[in-house]
Amino acid sequence: MVKTEEKRNPVWLQLRGYNVITLKPDFDEHTAELERAIRKGIPAYPDLGRADFYDVALEEGWAYVHVYRDGHAVYLVAYSRSDAEGLPCYLETFNPANLPFYKELGFRIEGAGRIPGGPNFWAMVRGPRAQSKAG
Repeated sequence: MVKTEEKRNPVWLQLRGYNVITLKPDFDEHTAELERAIRKGIPAYPDLGRADFYDVALEEGWAYVHVYRDGHAVYLVAYSRSDAEGLPCYLETFNPANLPFYKELGFRIEGAGRIPGGPNFWAMVRGPRAQSKAG
């Protein structure tokens, strides 16, 4: 049973001595950015459906990471530069509990449906955000 009232509250993610491992060569250029962020500490939004997976906002984009505590590794699973490049951002979720969280981030529902014999899903979009270069 899905708990629709469950909310993705951020947790503080600060890790020292962890290696960042990218799952795609395209992400290699973001390794240093993620390493700096997790050493310093950043708010991370847990994936309610998967233990030790988080969404994190970095200086240049959003990342989806998996923290593998036994191996002292952080896997960079996905990375989006839509804001930095002035592009809209698209996502799909199968968990209705995620809808309020994504709406708080500026996403709006553009479509919804049900996979035959499977779960409901929601397609969401948001426009690019202005980038702050505060330093």
